Amino acid sequence: AQIFLVRHGQASFGSENYDQLSPLGAEQARHLGRWWAERDMPVARVVTGAMQRHHQTAAACLASWLDLPESALDASNWQQDARLNEYNHHEVLARHTPAFDDPRAVKRFLMDTPDGKHAFQQIFAAAITRWISGEYDSEYTETWRAFQLRCAQALHA
Repeated sequence: AQIFLVRHGQASFGSENYDQLSPLGAEQARHLGRWWAERDMPVARVVTGAMQRHHQTAAACLASWLDLPESALDASNWQQDARLNEYNHHEVLARHTPAFDDPRAVKRFLMDTPDGKHAFQQIFAAAITRWISGEYDSEYTETWRAFQLRCAQALHA
């Protein structure tokens, strides 16, 4: 048996609803479905996290793989496991850079900073390093170790 772990397609960063695929994210999911179809990859079970973008990724991927419109898919057989949900990236970022607790501050930073995406990526990497270190566990709703355990439990199940 094989388990394929698929990260969701690109989310809608900076939009009102971040928990949805961007047009690029939907295309990424369809591309994966076509890739699976070309290799005649079997899919016996679908398990998604509980987030909208997880379900959208699975739907776009499988519709493309099966060469069906998404509306023809029967998602009622899919399993949903919230343990597969992501960590709270907003909290991780805001604990490292408190000004980024306001999403508008992140947008301003990206727009006003030369090479803003690269600069943001460096800040985000430092925020992740801080979270993973364990030195500030009391500041997070979910510690890195708890996140690891949650994901491992989902995979084991």
